Amino acid sequence: MLKKDFVLLPLLCGLILSVMIVGCGGDEEKMEPKPAEPAPNPEDLIASWTVISFNGEALEDIFSTPDLENEEEVEILKNDFVFTADNLWTWDLQVKFPFETIDGMIEELTETWMVKGTYTVSDSTLETQTTSFEITHEPESLLEPFKTGEEEEEEATLVLPENLTWDINEDTLTLTSPLEEMILKKQ
Repeated sequence: MLKKDFVLLPLLCGLILSVMIVGCGGDEEKMEPKPAEPAPNPEDLIASWTVISFNGEALEDIFSTPDLENEEEVEILKNDFVFTADNLWTWDLQVKFPFETIDGMIEELTETWMVKGTYTVSDSTLETQTTSFEITHEPESLLEPFKTGEEEEEEATLVLPENLTWDINEDTLTLTSPLEEMILKKQ
């Protein structure tokens, strides 16, 4: 057993040495480090924005109902996403879209989201916390036939992921997490 280990040791050392010689190369090809991209300026975030896409899909497409025979237009009535200087954010979204009632009629339903939260910025990381989230419908009576009375009030505790990277390119803000991407345009 000692002889076998003694033979393998010089082979292993030779292999490591040859990898080091080939891998390191000479001084003629020095790699210059890439300059770090500057972090976005947090003051550029403070503005009113319009969400133009979520995961590559326009908001109109997210709310559309392609299974309806007479597909009507989805109308975004309000889409204001605001970051303030006191580290607060709000998203006021109001969408009017066709809704198929329980008896098969197509009616217009307006859904309003009022979402509020706080944020902090550290270099290119935007940390958010949703503090309130309310969805209302008008007319509410369109949804009554679908309620069973057994629904639990579900409150979304998170509209934005808590840790996002953010980048501003002129008047476009891109918020990215491992699973989501939201693109906003400055108003």
